[in-house]
Amino acid sequence: MILAMFGYIISNVIFILNVYFFYELKAEYLLFESFQDLTGGRPVFCLAVYSYMSDITTSKARTKRLAFLDGVFPIGYTLGNSLSGIIKSQFGFYYNFGFGILFATLAILYCCFMVKESRSVRNEGEQLNDESMCRNKGEKRLSQAMITNRGEKTLPRGCKRFFCDTLRLKNFKEGFETVLIKRPNHNRRYILLLIIAFELQVLYILGLWSSYYLYLRKVLNFTYLEFSYYTTALSVIGLASQFIVVPILSNKLRLHDTTISIMETVTSIINLLILAFVKNTWMLYIGGVIALLDNSATTMFRSLISKTVEENEIGKIFSVVGVFQAVLPFASGPIFGYVYKSTLEFQPNTFLFVLIGFKSLTLIIVSFMNHFMRKENRLT
Repeated sequence: MILAMFGYIISNVIFILNVYFFYELKAEYLLFESFQDLTGGRPVFCLAVYSYMSDITTSKARTKRLAFLDGVFPIGYTLGNSLSGIIKSQFGFYYNFGFGILFATLAILYCCFMVKESRSVRNEGEQLNDESMCRNKGEKRLSQAMITNRGEKTLPRGCKRFFCDTLRLKNFKEGFETVLIKRPNHNRRYILLLIIAFELQVLYILGLWSSYYLYLRKVLNFTYLEFSYYTTALSVIGLASQFIVVPILSNKLRLHDTTISIMETVTSIINLLILAFVKNTWMLYIGGVIALLDNSATTMFRSLISKTVEENEIGKIFSVVGVFQAVLPFASGPIFGYVYKSTLEFQPNTFLFVLIGFKSLTLIIVSFMNHFMRKENRLT
């Protein structure tokens, strides 16, 4: 978490240098901002935050807590976007990037002194004891993978060990092994389905927003100001969903995560149909209210994944999810851009029907899981 946040300091320093040497440097020097990705960037930061939240919460409270966490991100994003223009016009770019460094530094200091480690580091004896507690061969294989090889040279604790442990390729391999390992009660099947459903949701989000403004400008003659009003309304609806609706459905009404996911998927498909045949602006807002659970989809999938695996596996599973999440934008942008450009003249809403197909696949997955979990009496 701290390492990922340090990357934001690096990016803001590079932006300040580009502002200071504005006339001396070419625009290509802005690409040095990508150095922040060496520390993981947003994918690693989200991985750490969601894993930490899963570690410190019980299974009953986890869905609500993850919903609160997902609700906090758009608050910061909206406030930052709203204030950035004012700061730039009143004080200049130096203050924009300076505040970025300040808040990233404060976040790092807060993590160092206020956020406690969620799980203590196991010593060699505890790791060996895990092997004897495994219940089946699949878990035994996983435990063996976690045990330090006696023949390996153990590095002393410190920065060198930290970076070696962080950058070793073995972590990548162990993540996929954890996903594919045999598990009781069909849990491996559920994990694979949840990862697929999560990535379908990511594709849905990327595909929708890649052509959203262009589509509304085409069919409703939307201006950018009107689009900003609309997206602000969607943000407010999303916050209400994460902070009010999801906790009520999960804690008060005690609906299972798969049931909430089914509700979210069905309402999202209805909203996409409204968007595909929209004739008036008010229809957009009606669709946004109907699909108020739209922002909670990834919350449900993360919660379900964390409840299906052991506590010491959550970080590894989330890392695999994050790998695919980081790769998808490279494919979704060109694909949806090509679809929209190719159908713009005769059927501009084609990309929305592609998205309906993705959501339909998600609906099949969550309905399948809901059905079989109900048969196994796991929906309590």
